[in-house]
Amino acid sequence: MLIFILLYLALTIVRPQDYMPGLTGLPILSGVLLLAFFSWLLSSAKTFAAPQFFILPIFLLALMMSQVAAGWVGGALEVLAAFGPTMIAFFVLATVTANSPRRIATTFAVFVLCACVLALHGVDQSLNGIGWTGVGMAEDGRIQYVGIFNDPNDLGLLFAAVLPMACFLSGQGGFLRRIFWLAAAALLLYGVYLTNSRGAFLAVLAIGGAYVWYKRG
Repeated sequence: MLIFILLYLALTIVRPQDYMPGLTGLPILSGVLLLAFFSWLLSSAKTFAAPQFFILPIFLLALMMSQVAAGWVGGALEVLAAFGPTMIAFFVLATVTANSPRRIATTFAVFVLCACVLALHGVDQSLNGIGWTGVGMAEDGRIQYVGIFNDPNDLGLLFAAVLPMACFLSGQGGFLRRIFWLAAAALLLYGVYLTNSRGAFLAVLAIGGAYVWYKRG
């Protein structure tokens, strides 16, 4: 179950199915998520103690009913198709990592490594004008990626969200591991710079402020 959901995370972020000809059009994401979901259903380690397990289905139902109330019954199915996979991914991931610091650290590592791939793609774009995916820089000179991270602002917010994970991992293990994850954090910061996203810059400042507040009061 852990392998399937981590593979789903990696495919969602790196998205080789969006630019590799042999994978284009294949329902890879859906297939991997279904495998993770079925593994979760068969697992005895399921827990529904957290309030999010109760709130998310209600939120999804409210989204669907709002479309019906607006007179568009088919919209309910579109909402289910759009938001349903996100809810399933949360259920599986939250269950897999619950009460397991080692699994949380592993999940963090997958997030950071995948985000670093996107940051390296951005560096490639900034140097050559086009990345290995075939996607060039935005018209205003900002880096971008494929799929859901085609918007530089979304890409920058991904880097900002993953940055604390890299900092956390740098505090685990020996000297070489610390250097590796700090280098990853520096790469993510550079990625934020290349996106030139004001929202991402503010997010990084908020993260830094929260850290200082937590450490220094």
